[in-house]
Amino acid sequence: RGNYSFSAPTVYNATDDRVVTGASYTHGEGPHSLSRSVLEGFNEDAKIIIEGFYTGVVEMNYEVVLLSSNTFKWRKYRYGAGSGYGAYFMGPYDVKTDLQELDNGVWIKWATTTGKVANDRWTWTAYTYWSTPYSTVYFNDGGEATEGDDIEMIVEGVYTGEQSYTYEVMIQVDHSAFKWRKYPYGTTPTHSHHWSEQAWTTTTRSLLDNGVTVRWVTLANKHYTDKWTFTAYKGHMVTYYGKSYISPAVPKSSNVPGDPRTPTTSGIFMGNETTTFTIKITGDCTTSCTQFKWKKKSANHHGHYQAEDIVMEMGPMDLTDGIKIMWGPTSGYQKGNHYVITAKPMPTSILPVTAQESPVTHVEGSSTFAVVNYSTYHVDGDIPARDIVYTFDFVATNRFKWRRNTEAFSDEVTVTVDEPYVVGENGLNLTFVNLTGYSVGTKYLVDCRTHIPNVFNVSTQHYSNRAVSYITQPVAAYANYLNEPNQGSQIGQLLPYYTNTGNHSIISTPTHGYHSTGTIGSGISNFNAAVPTPGYNTYAFNHMYIEIVGNPAVTSVTSNLPDDLTITGTYTGVSSFVYEVKVAGAATTYHWRKYPKGLTNANATAWSPAGTTKTPLSTSFHPMDAGLSIKFKAVNYPINTLWVFTANKGHTFKYRTGSGADWSPEVEITGGVQDLGAGVSVVFDDMSGYVTGDAFQMTNKTINSYGYYFGDTDSTYTVEIAGHRYVDTPYLIHAEDSDTTGLAANLTVTGQFTANETFTYEFLITDDEAIPTKFRWRKYLRGYARYMGGTGGGPYSIERQTTLSPQYIDDGLYVNWGAVTNMKAGDTWYFEAHSGDTFRWRKDGQPWSIEQQISDVGLVEPDRFNVGTQTPNVDIISLGTYNGTIDVTYAIEILAYGVSFRWKLNDYLPLGGAYRGTYEVP
Repeated sequence: RGNYSFSAPTVYNATDDRVVTGASYTHGEGPHSLSRSVLEGFNEDAKIIIEGFYTGVVEMNYEVVLLSSNTFKWRKYRYGAGSGYGAYFMGPYDVKTDLQELDNGVWIKWATTTGKVANDRWTWTAYTYWSTPYSTVYFNDGGEATEGDDIEMIVEGVYTGEQSYTYEVMIQVDHSAFKWRKYPYGTTPTHSHHWSEQAWTTTTRSLLDNGVTVRWVTLANKHYTDKWTFTAYKGHMVTYYGKSYISPAVPKSSNVPGDPRTPTTSGIFMGNETTTFTIKITGDCTTSCTQFKWKKKSANHHGHYQAEDIVMEMGPMDLTDGIKIMWGPTSGYQKGNHYVITAKPMPTSILPVTAQESPVTHVEGSSTFAVVNYSTYHVDGDIPARDIVYTFDFVATNRFKWRRNTEAFSDEVTVTVDEPYVVGENGLNLTFVNLTGYSVGTKYLVDCRTHIPNVFNVSTQHYSNRAVSYITQPVAAYANYLNEPNQGSQIGQLLPYYTNTGNHSIISTPTHGYHSTGTIGSGISNFNAAVPTPGYNTYAFNHMYIEIVGNPAVTSVTSNLPDDLTITGTYTGVSSFVYEVKVAGAATTYHWRKYPKGLTNANATAWSPAGTTKTPLSTSFHPMDAGLSIKFKAVNYPINTLWVFTANKGHTFKYRTGSGADWSPEVEITGGVQDLGAGVSVVFDDMSGYVTGDAFQMTNKTINSYGYYFGDTDSTYTVEIAGHRYVDTPYLIHAEDSDTTGLAANLTVTGQFTANETFTYEFLITDDEAIPTKFRWRKYLRGYARYMGGTGGGPYSIERQTTLSPQYIDDGLYVNWGAVTNMKAGDTWYFEAHSGDTFRWRKDGQPWSIEQQISDVGLVEPDRFNVGTQTPNVDIISLGTYNGTIDVTYAIEILAYGVSFRWKLNDYLPLGGAYRGTYEVP
């Protein structure tokens, strides 16, 4: 996890106040090379490269400010706090293209030393718990007081030991010297754990062993027996060799035969979640096509094909996220054929080749064996569950055989140097250095490691017979870490406070690396699971709090004449809109239109005023829309002169971790994945329109076990989240005087629900005089609309027309009505779209129980004496959101002839009737 210590840097250009995050990249090699020269108008001169392994004990914001074109100063301050919280600058230092250390393992360099001006500024955050395999360093004062910077010893390096050790470093009689020793983590030192030879204290790195280095901030005021203690965890936390997985391009089964070749894939996937890329052959052609389009799809990205065709070229062609394809022949393809590429962040490593007899790659008397190249350790494209090791045994100076783990050796293989040699089926490729010259009998090893932790040596002790049964708390299964998109994390929903009145469609998700710069890497959810694993912390996510800020604000004007339009007033709109004001009709008149922020003017309203009448230009303020008034600098401009500005509302938020932390600065909602730190990211469904002051809280998902166990022998219970995605049948709640029936009452939902949480959808008829009838809709977490008389569901969408054909709503769902007239204003349809809200259980490997709802309205259970053939939860289903204050059971009885029924309310009966045999439901 070492390479992912830092957030994406943000650069502030002092010349014209431009700001961009991601114009500079962390790390200076691989996909982060400096060949990508332009982003948002920034070039190489704006790029700063941050490297190292952050060793601080708390998260910190770093800020670098140029004093001149070639010198800088820097400071740091607590993450989540403002820059004025006790922070002070250090410097000056020279701007260099060589690495120089700030502190705590944070190293920086610039891409160039030119093109900079005073007050250019860069900021980023250094994170703690995914930066180092080392614990906090603890200091024990041996005698005279050692204080301040004199006690600071910094531990750095990539730990390569085979198990976890606790290290002790102690000052000797000569206060400028130290000794050290180590002992297995979790034990205490004994006389068998010998101290090292004496070494000198230094402010540069001193190697202890296995990659562990120490250094001191100062050399003064150390005293005999002053001691520092820390732990180096083994685990699989060093992922800097890790690469992502990119599958071959797979033709769709519906493809027409005749393409000259399937495109090949290459590159390093820089995405943060499993993603599919679909390539479609296009163009004005039939059987000899030379053009294509592509689209990207993932859990958080439902992309579309580009508007323009792309001409096939010789050599690798970039798609996005580091994916490259190569066509070979660039013509002769069948129009409409598709190829699908799957890419995954793969938390695995293939370590460098080592000789079995020696810890170095070179063996005396032989050539260096080979290098690992273009390799990603995987099992059929998925994350492996176990480490493996390959052994290579040379049987001649130019031939070898190999095996995986302790399996049988392969047939003999002759060395080639023309291309990488593919070893087995787990993604290992080797490039040989020489054709011959290898020593017969020499063996080499290649370690392939997975970074999914496993649990071992977990046991309970029974002292004779137990007086009272004991029920453990549930422990997450190892296989959970293979489940996308959250990798088994226990991050919870972002729940709105009951006093909220606005939209609350916000998703919380684990942070997966740093997607804003394309940094490779898996998520950190594995580090946050409360499961004891070697080398991993056993804590959960911090609680996260979010509050909507989003006060009304108007941006600056974009135009060839930006100073000629002035806007005043307080914006009263519900959400953010982009306004266009254009001179039209005559040089002295104008009209305007608007469209939602995040969309284009293809979604704009009609020009206002409508028709041929336009509004005269005026140098005095006059009302325009939603509380805004405008005036012009002159009353005569060329026709089609255009001014554009954005009126924002409910478009920003602030956040904090834990109840005692400071609020972050105000953050603008982007509509994409936004990292809040502490391993938590959020995705807002909308870019604006949230209500100022609305607050949300994210806590951890938990499953508690309790009760008294009466079994005669120990048992293990397994609880599995079924997690199926499905949509309930819509039901209509009529308006007070409504008699809507027939086709007009029939709302149909189609499509495949794609969200990862259960939502209630609500469709309200708002205008029954229009033809077609008009409606608004909203969605909310199930159960949240019943508070405050229904306002907890948040605001409704803009008004839309009912249609007979399916129209897209969101998250993969479409709706249509059986008729578009004869409805009543106030008629409301509801349905639940479910995801991950059912579970099943079993005991000691016995058959699974039926699936049950985790909460709220449960599944329909038949009485054990039923004789009918109807299927529960298919022929009779339960719908809705329960508003009662205590748990209850509803009993439903079919009456004579099977065409009517009656019902009553019972006390709550857990798994009543059929599945316990203890209760009967009348």
